[in-house]
Amino acid sequence: LQIYLAGKKLWYAWAVTLLCEAIWLTYTFITEQWGFIVGCIIYGIIGTKNLIQWRREHNNGKAS
Repeated sequence: LQIYLAGKKLWYAWAVTLLCEAIWLTYTFITEQWGFIVGCIIYGIIGTKNLIQWRREHNNGKAS
């Protein structure tokens, strides 16, 4: 879903990414598969950075 939304250039695709990472983080703790934490952190950082950037661009586009 996130890839589809990002392909449509929708800023909230990155919010979906962060939601998915929260789900994966929950899964990590429930199953005690600690290796997933690294991926959650990396994708969380990327998702946060892109959400901020895309949101800023979206707001700038509306102001024009």
